[in-house]
Amino acid sequence: MAKEILLQVEGPTETITLSGERDERGTWRLWVERGGEEERREWDDWLDALLTLDENPWEEYEPVTVHPEFRSKVWGAVLQRAADPAELVPWFQACFPDEPVPDPRVWEEKCPLPRLAEVIARVRDAVVLTGAGMSTESGIPDFRSSTGLWRKIDPRRVATVETMEKDPDLFRRFYGERLRNLEHVRPHAGHYVLAEWAKQGIVRAVVTQNVDGLHHRAGSPEVYELHGSLRTVRCHRCGSPADLEDFLGGDACGLCGGPLRPNVVLFGELLPEEEWDRAIRAIRESSLLLVIGTSLEVYPVNQLPMLSTGRKAIINGSVTEWDHRFHHVIHARIGKTLMKLDRLVKEMK
Repeated sequence: MAKEILLQVEGPTETITLSGERDERGTWRLWVERGGEEERREWDDWLDALLTLDENPWEEYEPVTVHPEFRSKVWGAVLQRAADPAELVPWFQACFPDEPVPDPRVWEEKCPLPRLAEVIARVRDAVVLTGAGMSTESGIPDFRSSTGLWRKIDPRRVATVETMEKDPDLFRRFYGERLRNLEHVRPHAGHYVLAEWAKQGIVRAVVTQNVDGLHHRAGSPEVYELHGSLRTVRCHRCGSPADLEDFLGGDACGLCGGPLRPNVVLFGELLPEEEWDRAIRAIRESSLLLVIGTSLEVYPVNQLPMLSTGRKAIINGSVTEWDHRFHHVIHARIGKTLMKLDRLVKEMK
């Protein structure tokens, strides 16, 4: 099939075009072109393409072309990204050219960003639950996405006590690669927004499934690491702390001779009881639970949102089967969304 323009927007310095081709079954292949240079990253999924568009403030640009088959999708995307409904008029005209433009105030209830910002601005006990998607924008590979780390390496074979004991070289190589991935990784803007909200008394605690320590590095004072930390090492046998260099060098525990391991939860192990209990207590007592960057596929962490009796919001790059249980749902890039929310919260104060 011939190439078709699905969405084209014009910014101050460049034009961004989302193009696509349909196969004989009607399935779209999508790619992005910026300033005349085509990116040959391709997607079958509309939301994946939108996350790439989100690298630029495309929703703030002037809409030039919207493909008729994608008008409802584009309109839904700009509604989720709009900080001010009044700015949506050009998009409504582009998506629904034959309809009269209504009063922008009718869109307020459909724009989650301002409504969520209102909640954030008034709470003093919010809890944030983060997953791998929070870290991918810092350059750390996700585990379960279509391009995730687990596509190349089977975790059930490597990240286990059995592998640590029977094939320590493979175990060390695997975690050595993960540690090397962390060497030049820094917290992104979203990490710093959460840390600032904690300092302002908005966020009580961050509960994370991530083991990279980026919330700590950004300055969040209260972080519950449900899956442990990749940046520290202990003896598997006696539990004594050890140096990271000793683990990478293949050394045994200096006290008991047991094998060294990163301080992470391996497959088949229980979550740390103290961190789990603190997370449950904080979530139950919170008036807002903000879930960020997790598909909520992993038990028992996916049960935590159901413990909250307050408002619930989710910011994620993809749809989850739990979305219908949240009061506010946003499918967009995390860092960019948190920065928008932070600006709105500051304006409200």
